[in-house]
Amino acid sequence: AEAQDQLRELRMEVAALRERVRGAAPPAAEFAIGIEEALNREASSLRADGDSMRASLREALGMLAEERRQRQDHAAEGQQRLRELQAWAEERLQRVEGMLRDGVQGASEFRAAVQEARQLGELS
Repeated sequence: AEAQDQLRELRMEVAALRERVRGAAPPAAEFAIGIEEALNREASSLRADGDSMRASLREALGMLAEERRQRQDHAAEGQQRLRELQAWAEERLQRVEGMLRDGVQGASEFRAAVQEARQLGELS
């Protein structure tokens, strides 16, 4: 009888434990489902962020390429302008040198004429 009472008590404890386990399983399952849904939302959000970042990167790379083309165009224009200025300066320098030679030659001719005039003045 005493063994049967102990057996009955053990059965009641096992039944109570089973109820507690059954009662705990649904919240744990709901928790797991909630976590899975949260992870899925986060993964979707991360995918969208990644897509957005890739689009922004493509746009930034396009802008950088356009800026590089503009800088190269400006550099080419600057080099062309420099060549034009060098040609202009060279032409002006040649003209000034020519005028200087003409001036030196004119001065020499003037001195020769003055010298000749002095000599003629001395003869007269």
